[in-house]
Amino acid sequence: MALKMTPRRMSRAVAVDFQKREHSRKNRLNLLARYVGRSYGPGQALDTSSHPLAMIYQAVTTLVPNLVFRDPVVAVSTEFGPYRQYARIFELALNHLVRHEIKLRRTLRKVITDAIFSDGWIKVGIADSGRSLDLGGEEGSLKIGQPYADRVDGDDIFYDSMARDLEEAKRIGNRFRLSKQAAMDCGLYDPDEIRKLKSRYDYPVKAEVSLLSSGTQVSGQARDVIEYVDMVECYCPEDNRLVTMPYDPEGTCDKYLRVGNYEGTDEGPYIQLGLAYVPDNILPAAPASVWYDLETTANKVARKLARQAERQKSILAYEPSAAEDAEEIREASDGDTVQVDNIEAIKEVSFGGVTAEGYQFMVWAKQWFSEMAMNIDLLSGAGSNEPTATQAEMVQSNSNVRLSDLQNIVYQFTTDVCRALGKILHTDPLIELPLIQRRGGTEQQVYYTPEMRMGESFDYTFEVKPYSMARQDPNVKVRRLLEFTSSGIPALVNAQMMLGPSFRIDNALDILGRNMGIDELDELIDIQALSKTLALMMDLLNRGVPIDQKMARFLMNPTVGGPGGDGGEGLAGPGAVRPQQPNPMAWMAPGISPENERNSMAQETGGELQSTYTRPGLPSRALL
Repeated sequence: MALKMTPRRMSRAVAVDFQKREHSRKNRLNLLARYVGRSYGPGQALDTSSHPLAMIYQAVTTLVPNLVFRDPVVAVSTEFGPYRQYARIFELALNHLVRHEIKLRRTLRKVITDAIFSDGWIKVGIADSGRSLDLGGEEGSLKIGQPYADRVDGDDIFYDSMARDLEEAKRIGNRFRLSKQAAMDCGLYDPDEIRKLKSRYDYPVKAEVSLLSSGTQVSGQARDVIEYVDMVECYCPEDNRLVTMPYDPEGTCDKYLRVGNYEGTDEGPYIQLGLAYVPDNILPAAPASVWYDLETTANKVARKLARQAERQKSILAYEPSAAEDAEEIREASDGDTVQVDNIEAIKEVSFGGVTAEGYQFMVWAKQWFSEMAMNIDLLSGAGSNEPTATQAEMVQSNSNVRLSDLQNIVYQFTTDVCRALGKILHTDPLIELPLIQRRGGTEQQVYYTPEMRMGESFDYTFEVKPYSMARQDPNVKVRRLLEFTSSGIPALVNAQMMLGPSFRIDNALDILGRNMGIDELDELIDIQALSKTLALMMDLLNRGVPIDQKMARFLMNPTVGGPGGDGGEGLAGPGAVRPQQPNPMAWMAPGISPENERNSMAQETGGELQSTYTRPGLPSRALL
């Protein structure tokens, strides 16, 4: 079926779409110039004024690791019973692809940075034409036919400028560059048409983010080494087609270079990340644009205070009759004694210096910026501006709500990306992956092959596991591990002894460990050995043999000695388990409840919140 739009109409529409994004691209460039600072490179767009308070830089480098710190872990589930065994292998294969082949964590951090300054985009597909193949870049290492999830730069993305939502967009695509020789040799395009294309150096040079570090001038020597051409790949949802055509700012292209069917998710190959929704606009609100004015104001005041500090000076004033005494004082070393005739005739006088009002205003601006940026002082570990631990905790709780919302947005975005990758993985007839599956404490070699696939991709649910990308505090992890071993395992063991074979202790341990954030469960517990021991305990209980803690320890580990040794509580001890009166909580040590954990952390950090960052005061001669 032919496309509804002719090449000339499509070319004009794409040119208009690029023009409509011109303002947002310039704004993004301005914000990024402030982010990198004036020493980043010779780029003409760099802000040449001094900004001693790098507040936007601090906000970005604090938020990004709080949103993505580790690789995502994807859970694949299905409501169809016969498909569940395959779903486990499918989950292993998808996580292998995400972590080791695509390295999605690095891409996510870049896209989140884009979203802070404008909007972030990821393109999902199989390596083909619509990708950057920069010489020596990481993109060039991908093989044709390999799944990818690549960041699309904000200067290269375009979409239907008349649409109010992505679902309404008639087209969406991206510009990409390719060496002219590679385009002729790849076999995807007509070499004669590629030879006719203008070089990217023949178009007027516009200020783009990629030129911040290198400037706008392209040397003839670089052009002689390799010649690039610019193309665009456009997805047309109504036709379900992907078209490739030359990039032409004037919109005069008369022929498509390539037209192909799109086989992917219903949402298309382009996935957008926006951190603040704006009604009836595809472009979201950029947090950095909200911070910009406050950062500008704070740095204006900081520069003024710096000039005041530079002008500050102290001099020794004296009356003519005290000239000799003043000279002796000037030449005296610290701690020396000097005899003077009249001390009142000599006086040290100070001029200039930082004003208290200006300094207090700068502190207010920094504090308000921190609150606007989700309290980055707390998130970065710098401390709090609040005078008491209670107030600091309240501020932290409020900032956690906003941060949790951003994390939720990022996790949903990552889920959408993984769902698109999952469909490619499920339908690819060629891909095969060697995997390691851990079951029952042992590692098994399995292979993900096209022959084992069952059902359609929409039969499966994809979800990024909560907190899988977050940084986990080592102290909290140790506490949860101790709670798991001292409270969780004994409780589940008792439940198994009460309920018998109807209780799946292996699944219960897996669910409990997963929700507590314990990834090393298979390294801690040998499920097969545990099942045998529990079966032996059940047999003893069925015979009427009571089992106390000493007997249980012996059954769990026979090398520690028999159940009749000293130190046991006896058959009637408080820890005994009798078949006529089961007590599932008898072996549970006092655990660390979520409330206890919050209170403990509040006590430990409350003092730090006050002492780490006290409310600044102004010394008699304050310097920046």
